Amino acid sequence: PEGFFSYYGTVQWETVDRRFYPTRGVVLRADYSLYTDNFAIYDGGPPFSALAWNFAPVVPVTNRFSLLPSLYGRVLIGGNTAYSYLNCMGGAEFGRYRSHQLPFAGISNVEIFDNALLVARLRLRQRMGSKHYLFLTGNYALCDANFFDVFGEKGMWGASAGYSRDSRIGPVDFVFSFSD
Repeated sequence: PEGFFSYYGTVQWETVDRRFYPTRGVVLRADYSLYTDNFAIYDGGPPFSALAWNFAPVVPVTNRFSLLPSLYGRVLIGGNTAYSYLNCMGGAEFGRYRSHQLPFAGISNVEIFDNALLVARLRLRQRMGSKHYLFLTGNYALCDANFFDVFGEKGMWGASAGYSRDSRIGPVDFVFSFSD
């Protein structure tokens, strides 16, 4: 066990009309974190840091059908990153199991990835009635130990299809997903 002192900053611009099932708007978020073990250094060397971002507009095609593209990622800067702050991806939501977890359709559990992780995602969502939704999601991820080499690597893809209901306790989803 070790203790950390972290410094962070977040910039967020959000114009979506609803938290769940938005019909218009955009989410733009950028986070930067610096991690140390004594306010200035980490493990006798320079501290490590992380830069994360999310860009997710809602594109209404009709009053019942929407495209939800998004581009998000996280890059670790510096060497000797603590295991608890390594990039992790999987699940359906940001930060569900770890504060820095990125979602990925097709990976239901959380997995650890290299220092540079980029994801492009497209969700097609159809509203049926007032509280029922069908959706298809496809995403593609690139990862590498070095951010500048990430586009030279073979990526991974995943997809999901499902049904969702807007309930009083929040969304209730039934999802089938797979990935390579």
